[in-house]
Amino acid sequence: MNQCFTLSFLFALVSVTIIGCASAPTLTNNQILGKYDEIASLDRGLKEATIQGVAILAPEGYEATTENLNEAFKAARKGKQDEAKKAAVQGSNNLAVVNKNAAVSRDLLREVLEVRNRAIANGARNLYPGETSDVDKKLLKASNLIEWGKFEDAKKRRGNLIEEYSQLELAALKHGTVEAAKAVIARVKHEGAAKYAPKTLKLAEEDLSLALSVLDADRTQTEKADVYAKRAKWKAERSGVITQLAKDFNNQNYSQEDVILWQQKQLEIVNTPFGTLLPFDQPNLKVVHGIQQSITNIKQQMKQTQEKLKLAQDKLDSVMVASEHEMTKVRKQYEEERSLTEQQREEQTQRMRDERQRFENVQTLFTGSEAKVFQIGQNVLISAHGFGFPSGQSEIQTDNFPLLNKVIRAINIFPQSRVEVSGHTDSRGNDELNFTISNLRALKVGKFLREVGDISADRITTIGYGEARPVASNETKDGRAANRRVEILIIN
Repeated sequence: MNQCFTLSFLFALVSVTIIGCASAPTLTNNQILGKYDEIASLDRGLKEATIQGVAILAPEGYEATTENLNEAFKAARKGKQDEAKKAAVQGSNNLAVVNKNAAVSRDLLREVLEVRNRAIANGARNLYPGETSDVDKKLLKASNLIEWGKFEDAKKRRGNLIEEYSQLELAALKHGTVEAAKAVIARVKHEGAAKYAPKTLKLAEEDLSLALSVLDADRTQTEKADVYAKRAKWKAERSGVITQLAKDFNNQNYSQEDVILWQQKQLEIVNTPFGTLLPFDQPNLKVVHGIQQSITNIKQQMKQTQEKLKLAQDKLDSVMVASEHEMTKVRKQYEEERSLTEQQREEQTQRMRDERQRFENVQTLFTGSEAKVFQIGQNVLISAHGFGFPSGQSEIQTDNFPLLNKVIRAINIFPQSRVEVSGHTDSRGNDELNFTISNLRALKVGKFLREVGDISADRITTIGYGEARPVASNETKDGRAANRRVEILIIN
């Protein structure tokens, strides 16, 4: 009887285990990227490497790294966390070697790559796909030799590669831009441009029709026809890019909100060199005008720099034609100005060191469970996910006081700064309630900074974003807790 009971118990246990495993949901790629930092890092690195042409510069290592990423995704879908992380870490290690080999290939094969790019730009890949593919295979073999450390063998192949790509470039140029435009239009139509980018495709076809009309009327008007044909090719290529993006959005089930968030992310990347946050809480026209103004300011600075360089050149010319006495006098004045410039440069370097030191001082204040600290240009962002806000509430808990005191200490490191406090919620509850709660959370923290931290009220602004700016998945308890946060932006 005991034996029967034991067998029944084991059978029931196995059944429950099987049912539990069968019902466990499979993670999507986006969920995996949100859950595994190692996989997300490898995915970003590999995408960047692809953009940089590493697939053709270090093909063997690139393929191995891609396989590492696929293994990591596969293990993550099965819930094998250790295997997933191990595969991702191995991939990141491989990618470092791949990028290093690609840099060597880029240097040794520079002339080859330049001729190849010109041939492709003139339509060789579309006009002569077979021949271009054959030469690309030879380029891959040269890149393989570099990966294996056989640099001299790779160098011996450069001459033939340059010659073959040059022949393709010449053939493409002789073929003419009209035929190139025809080929591109045919290709993007095959890829689905008529469905996904009909307006842009129509404009390309109209320009191609104009080019053909010009040639029909007068065969000698090649330059005029070439202008229309190039415009047609450019617009056709653009429709192809739009088509590919639209397909990607469809494949990933992007909503209209997802598309807009993607577009805003691209604007953030463009805006990164300016070191400022884009006002996505404002109308889109204001965001665009903000970037436009930043670019205009840089152009004005460049113009001023060029004027200064011209003045310096004029001054140098005057020195060359001046008498010995005048030359000595001007040289002395030049050295004084140069000394001043060096002093300014040293002062700027010291300011940068001081800024970095202050940022590092802020970082050391917080543990990983309390906050993440980011440097954005001269500004510092403290994303305080360690606040214990219960869901749907805004009251500051007493166990949050130590974290708030650290925030005060961080702000005091930048005594001349302004402070923006923003509140955030998880996705539970309706939008209006979440917006209200996030505003209240920001207000409560701002009040604490004023009353306890003795920070001047005119330095502090508060704002609530509701659930609009998540930093983690709202599908999990930990993710929702991370989203119920307060961010403190120290604006210098």
